[in-house]
Amino acid sequence: MVSLDITLLYITVLFCILMVFLDRVAFKPTIDLMEERRKRIDGRFEEASRMEEKCKEMMEEYESSIKRAREEGLEKKAALVGEGKKIFDEKVSEERRRLGEIIPKKKEEIEKKLREEMALLEREMEGVGRLIAETLLGRSLR
Repeated sequence: MVSLDITLLYITVLFCILMVFLDRVAFKPTIDLMEERRKRIDGRFEEASRMEEKCKEMMEEYESSIKRAREEGLEKKAALVGEGKKIFDEKVSEERRRLGEIIPKKKEEIEKKLREEMALLEREMEGVGRLIAETLLGRSLR
């Protein structure tokens, strides 16, 4: 059987002293280091989460600004196209009006020139006719 003598008491006291010593020298600093490491890791995870959230916000802001810029660009394009069409229509109508004034004048000039040329041709035809007749008859018609 086991005898309970004073050595058991010494061993128990030494064990308790060793545990207190190890707790202060080894266990507590190791636990503190592990706790500090866990806090740093948790802090970095939180920082990464904040950065990820900030990136998401920035991306949404970027996409919304791109969308706004695209919409503004399309609006400006539509306005410019409309303005260009209006200017084009104005120019076309101005040219039509101008041509409406010029064409009758030019037509009248052409008709006058045609009458002049026809009169000249008729005079020349008389001379050509007389020349043909004189050539065929072999004598002068005058």
